[in-house]
Amino acid sequence: MSALPQRSTFVTVLAWVFIAMSGSGTVISIAQNLMIHALLDGELGQMLHQAPPEGVPPVVAFLVGHAQLFFIGALLGSIATLACSIGLLRRQNWARLGFVGLMLLAIAWLLAGLCIQASVLAGMRAQFAAAGELGGPDISAVLPVIGVMGVLFALVMGSVHGWIAWKLLTPAIAAEFRR
Repeated sequence: MSALPQRSTFVTVLAWVFIAMSGSGTVISIAQNLMIHALLDGELGQMLHQAPPEGVPPVVAFLVGHAQLFFIGALLGSIATLACSIGLLRRQNWARLGFVGLMLLAIAWLLAGLCIQASVLAGMRAQFAAAGELGGPDISAVLPVIGVMGVLFALVMGSVHGWIAWKLLTPAIAAEFRR
C-alpha cells in the first residue's frame, strides 16, 4: 500500500488562509443578506423596482434592481469557498478541483467588474462635465486614474488567482490529494 506524499506547506497555508477569509465572509454575508432582505421587503424595495432615474447607466440600474441576487450569490460563493478550503486542508481531490474552478470564476468576475467599471465611469464622465458647466468642481480628471487603478487591481488579483489555480493543477500538488 503506498502512502500519500508529504503534505506541502503551500496547500496547508492556502487552505487555512481561505478558511479564515471565507469563514468570516460567510458570517458577514449572512448578516448582509438578513439586512438587505429586511430593507428591500418594504417601501425601499418597491422604489428600487421602479424605473431608474434618467441618466443612470443601465448596468447600475440592473445591479440595483437585482441586489438581493448578488448578496445571495456572495453568500453561496463564501460557503463554496469555505467548503473547498476545508476539503483542501483534508486533501480531498474534489476540493482541489472545486478550488481551481472558484479561482477561474473569480478571474471571470474581475473581468466582468472591469466592464461594469467602464460603463459606470463613462456615465460619470458626462455627469461630472455637466456639473462643471453649472459651476461645480470638475473632477473628471480623476476618472482615468480610477480606471487605471481598477485595471491594475484586476491584473494583480487575476494573476494571483491564476497562479493559485495553476499551482493546484501541477503534478506535485495533485499527487497529495486522494482520488
